[in-house]
Amino acid sequence: MNVQPIVYLEHLTDEEIAKYECSDRIWLPRGQFEYWTSRMEPGVLSVLRLSNSVGQTVVGTPYAMHHNTAPATIYIPQWMLARLDADYESIRVDSVTPGLCTQITIQPYTSEHLRCDDPLEALRDAFENYSCIQQDTTIPLWIESMGSVVQTDVNVTLPNGLEPLCIRNGTLDLELLRPLDYVEPPSSPVQRPGTPIPLEPEVLPTITHVVEMPPIEERRRRAAAAAEARMAQAKN
Repeated sequence: MNVQPIVYLEHLTDEEIAKYECSDRIWLPRGQFEYWTSRMEPGVLSVLRLSNSVGQTVVGTPYAMHHNTAPATIYIPQWMLARLDADYESIRVDSVTPGLCTQITIQPYTSEHLRCDDPLEALRDAFENYSCIQQDTTIPLWIESMGSVVQTDVNVTLPNGLEPLCIRNGTLDLELLRPLDYVEPPSSPVQRPGTPIPLEPEVLPTITHVVEMPPIEERRRRAAAAAEARMAQAKN
């Protein structure tokens, strides 16, 4: 098998490509998709691990079958492709069952999400496009309300020593660090006697939030329905 970027999937719109680039979704040939999805146990998240000849690996969710006439090609987001940068051609595919993640610490590069009405909700929605997480990776998050992408480092995952870790089917503690482009407000000027004291400048705190992730069965149901709809559209 070999891998290619999802930008080559002709049936996806530019908007869909922009969103799916911020995910761990994998498009497979029909035979491969049917084979791997048929082996999944109900209620148990299984992901695919792609490995190349030099030992680089990346994991993702078998999302849909592609319509391209490439029976030995897998299509994946660009950030996943970058983790296989030394070899795209000799890709081995196997299934793994991830552990259950209880906590992640992330650090965004930029602060677009802070302009949302609810930054934590915006990030929670962005993680809907992922099933698993790995420590010391950089992933893109799609901020739907802003129509923009925030590159994010995954600094810590718990439990330690296990990867990949599933961020579904459980309660996840999300610790959000200050964005790398965040600038501390200037300190208050020295006040002369008799002058009013201004309000303290707003300082962005480190945020800890508990996020409830939806069950994998519902996600599979939606993915299967979407795949069937795309097949029907392609036939028409």
